[in-house]
Amino acid sequence: MTSPDRPTVAPPVPAWLDRLSAVSWRFLVVALAGAAVVTTLLALDIVIIPVFLALLFTSALLPLARVLRRRGMGPGLSAGLALLVLVALLLGAAAITGSAIVRQSSSIGDSLDRGWERLQDAGVRADLIDQDQATDPEAASSASSRITGLLLTGGVAVVSRVFDFATMVLLSVFVTFFLLKDGGAMWAWCIERLAGGSALVDATGRSSFSAIGGYVRGAALVAGVDAVFIGLGAWILGVPFPGAILVLTFVLGFIPYVGAFVAGAFASLLALSSGGLGRGLAMLAVVVVVQQVETNVLQPVIMGKTTRLHPLVVALASVAGGAIGGLLGVFVAVPVTAAVVAALSELRRAGFFDTPGRAGSVLGTAPPARSSPAG
Repeated sequence: MTSPDRPTVAPPVPAWLDRLSAVSWRFLVVALAGAAVVTTLLALDIVIIPVFLALLFTSALLPLARVLRRRGMGPGLSAGLALLVLVALLLGAAAITGSAIVRQSSSIGDSLDRGWERLQDAGVRADLIDQDQATDPEAASSASSRITGLLLTGGVAVVSRVFDFATMVLLSVFVTFFLLKDGGAMWAWCIERLAGGSALVDATGRSSFSAIGGYVRGAALVAGVDAVFIGLGAWILGVPFPGAILVLTFVLGFIPYVGAFVAGAFASLLALSSGGLGRGLAMLAVVVVVQQVETNVLQPVIMGKTTRLHPLVVALASVAGGAIGGLLGVFVAVPVTAAVVAALSELRRAGFFDTPGRAGSVLGTAPPARSSPAG
């Protein structure tokens, strides 16, 4: 006689596997949501970039606008004067670098050609390259002609890029004016209508905006020190266009790592072309010393205080931004990271991440007690 069939019971899932699977699917949902947000932002770059630049400009000009308001000026007048300062700085930087490059374009090209030839001659004398591998004048002229043809062929694309860039800059200036003028009212409206008057959302937004402002101040200070010392070194060594080198170093200083490399290479090549291998090596030594002081002293001290980010975080954020968005990603990675870290810190202090049921209580409904970060 056989016993009746007993229902088979599946063995219980191990606790570690149950917890791991729960974390995994939640991580996948968050990752997909993040990827969707990044994809949307990249698709709307013609709007997102001007707004982001406007936030950077606003954080830099807001102290000046507040000083002007305290002196009795209205919101529109104070915002307009602060914006005039920004426009003057942008036009001044473009005029200095543009005039040096346009008026001396042929001299710069000839100088760079001479520098390349001298570098090759030095390599031959040092037995680093063979004489046959050195470029003769005819080959150099042919290569120059081919490069010129490529540049002419890509002229339409360059003009299109320049038009897009000019459009984004003008739109960012337009948005900056209204953020300086009506930022407080716009922020209060957003908190009241979109966040139910949440005090935590208000505080989180303020922390993020303050972090962006800290990045602008820190980056401007670091870039200014780099530009002054590299430009001073170029002037002492007799390198042509020291003013253009100073302005270019300052502007590119806002792009982590990549900007410093490009500006340093430009200065070193000009020094090599104008004064030979000795002056080129001297200029390169100045660039390397200044950038080492920046990386090991200025960046940890200044950027650490203004953005509260470790230099390693800055480096990793820049690499990740470049992998996602190219050069634009490198530019926006650090301020975005600083804003996200500041927002997370504010939420953590409020207990938002403590327990699943805590979020609703800490969000609150109290209206913001102060004006917006941009007002």
